[in-house]
Amino acid sequence: MHPAFLSNTDFPVGFAYIAAALKQAGHKVFGLNPNNDTRYESAQELLKARLIQSLIETNPHMIGLGGLSTDIHFIADAIQIIRSVRPHIPIVCGGGIITNDAEYVFKRLRPDFCIIGDAERALVQLVEMLEQGSALFDTIPNLGYWHEGHARFSPRLRNDEPVDSYPFPDYEPFDINSMLGEHALVTRYQYRYTRSHPVPMTLVAARGCPFRCSFCVNNDDKRYRFRSIGNIMAEIRVLYEKYHFNILIILDELFAVHRDRLQQFATALLEGRARYGWDFDWSFQTHASANIDQATLQLAKQAGCFFFSYGIESASPTVLASMNKRTQPEQIEAALKLAEQVQVGFGGNFIFGDPAETFQTALESLEFYKKHCLYAHVNVGSVHPYPGSRLFDYCLEQGIIADKSKYYDNIDQVSYNMTRLPQQEWVRLMTEIMQFTSQCGVPVVETKAARQDPGATERERHGNGNRSPWELIFNCPHCSHGIYTRMLLVNEEVLQAYASFVTGCPVCHKRFIVKAAASERPDLY
Repeated sequence: MHPAFLSNTDFPVGFAYIAAALKQAGHKVFGLNPNNDTRYESAQELLKARLIQSLIETNPHMIGLGGLSTDIHFIADAIQIIRSVRPHIPIVCGGGIITNDAEYVFKRLRPDFCIIGDAERALVQLVEMLEQGSALFDTIPNLGYWHEGHARFSPRLRNDEPVDSYPFPDYEPFDINSMLGEHALVTRYQYRYTRSHPVPMTLVAARGCPFRCSFCVNNDDKRYRFRSIGNIMAEIRVLYEKYHFNILIILDELFAVHRDRLQQFATALLEGRARYGWDFDWSFQTHASANIDQATLQLAKQAGCFFFSYGIESASPTVLASMNKRTQPEQIEAALKLAEQVQVGFGGNFIFGDPAETFQTALESLEFYKKHCLYAHVNVGSVHPYPGSRLFDYCLEQGIIADKSKYYDNIDQVSYNMTRLPQQEWVRLMTEIMQFTSQCGVPVVETKAARQDPGATERERHGNGNRSPWELIFNCPHCSHGIYTRMLLVNEEVLQAYASFVTGCPVCHKRFIVKAAASERPDLY
C-alpha cells in the first residue's frame, strides 16, 4: 500500500511527551516520522530506507517503538530492520499495543524491553539504569524484560503522578513543520473545514476515563487524570507562538466529565485571545453525562469552538446497556438539537455488532440516524473487538476468536460476528446497514470553480503521486454560504468530473458532499 500523507492530527502525542521527558533528563533525542515521505512505492520500502538511513546517521544508544494493536506488522518489520543493521541496540516498545496485551505482544515481537502504561518516568529510569550498567529491572515499575530467555514483568503499579508535572510534549524531533504544512491537506475533514489553509495542532488535556464501555480498550484504569486549565493554557501559548496553528484538536476521548470544565476552558481561551491575539478554531470530544447546556456551548463557540462529538454507538437502549455506555438516545437527540441551535458541528459514530445486536436493535439505530443525523458529522461502521476491551475477552471466551496469533495476523481485516445471529444473517444485516446509510440522501453540491492551486509548494505538487492541491469554490446546500477551500485530490478524477469528498460548512456546520470538477482543463504540474 502506498503511504499517504499523515498530518499532525494523527500524530501519536505519547512520543512527543517521551521525547520531552528524556530531554529534560539530559538526553539527546532523535525522531523518525516516515509518514511524511511519499517518494517510495510502498510503505515497506519507505520504512526500510528511512529507518536504515536514520540508524546510520544517528547511531542511537536506545530505540523506542510503539503504537496501537493495529500497528503490529509495522512494528514487527521495524524491529527486524533494526536487528539487521544495529543488532546490539536495545529496543523498547510501548503504547496501547503493549498496555492492552503486554505478555502476548512482548513475546511475539521480542523487543528487549516493554513499558506498560505511561512511559515518561519509567523510560528515563531504564535509560539511566543501562547507562550505569545495572540490570535491576524489577525495580522499575510496569517494565517487561528478558531474564535467561524468559519474559518477566516487574510489579504493576498505578501512576498517580499529576499530568501537570510532565514537561510539555516536544514535537521538534518528528518533522513537525511538514506535518503542520503540506500534510494538513488530508486531515480528517471534521478537523479542517473551517479553514481554507488549515494548520492543525493537537493537545492532550487529560488521561484516562471513568467509564467502562465494553468496546473500549481503556478498561484497566478508571482514573480520570486531568490537567489544570492554567497548565493547558501555558502549553497552548508555547505551541501558538512556535507554530502559529489555526485549528486545535483536543485529542482526549473525554475532554470534560462535566460542563464546568468546558466553561473554565472557554473562559481561559477568551482571555488568551484578548491578551495574546490567539486566532484558532478548536474541537473536543466528551460523554453525554457532561450535561452540556446551551449557555456553556455558546460560551465555547465564542471562544472558537466549532465542533464537538459524543460517543453515540447505538440508539437502541438494549445495545447501549450491553455496551455499558450509561447513556440514552434522548441525550444524543438533545445534543444534536443543541448543536443546531448554537450552530456548531456535532459528530459521532454508530457501531453495529454488539453481542446484543439484532435486526430490531439495528433498525432502531437506523431510524434514529435517518431522522436526526443526516446533516451531522455522524459515521456508521461495525464494532471491533480490540485487545484491552471487554469484547476482546468475550470473543476469546466464546471461541469467536479461536487463535490469537491469527487474530493479530489479520487485525482489522476480519469482521467478527459477536451477535447471536447466524453468520449469513449477520452478513446480510451489515450489508443492509451500509446500503441504507449510503442511500439516505446526504446533500450533494457541485463546485462553481475548481483549479489546481498555483501557489502549491513543490512537495505538494509532486509528492503524492497523481494527487495535487486544488482550489475549490462552492456553496453550502444548507445555508448557501460561499466556501473557498483547498483539497488534495486525484487529478484525473477531477478532470473526469467524478471526484467527490465529504465536508462541512464553516457557518452552519452541517455535513454535505462536494462533487469536484475542473472549471476548465488546467495544465497538470
